[in-house]
Amino acid sequence: MLKASGNRRRKLKIFLARVLAVIEQVKADPELQDKLLDHGWIGNGISISKWLHQYGKPYFRDLWRIKMWDKRGTLIPYRIIYAFQPISRSNSTQTFHVLALIHRKDIDYDNEKYSARVDRIFRDYDSII
Repeated sequence: MLKASGNRRRKLKIFLARVLAVIEQVKADPELQDKLLDHGWIGNGISISKWLHQYGKPYFRDLWRIKMWDKRGTLIPYRIIYAFQPISRSNSTQTFHVLALIHRKDIDYDNEKYSARVDRIFRDYDSII
């Protein structure tokens, strides 16, 4: 649960509104969905990155990150972590799974030692894909 008070609570509401807007925008725009697999793509107030450390050996997890900016160009300190599941025998459509909304300070993409939150992302990924 996210806890905040006063000005922080207002900022948090703005951040969360932007996160929800990005998710709704992606759901409604097939061209933007295609960009979700384009490492380094920047546009529409978002940046897409593959979690490269998890993609290579020994993990082979297809995890991605969305970094967002608000309308004024201020970087939002939360990241959307998601996974891509391609079409397969058991999955008739390509699917994006949102696994976490995490503060950027709570994640180190290249570290071998991860927090309990990041370990949960890995467990969720492994159970879905």
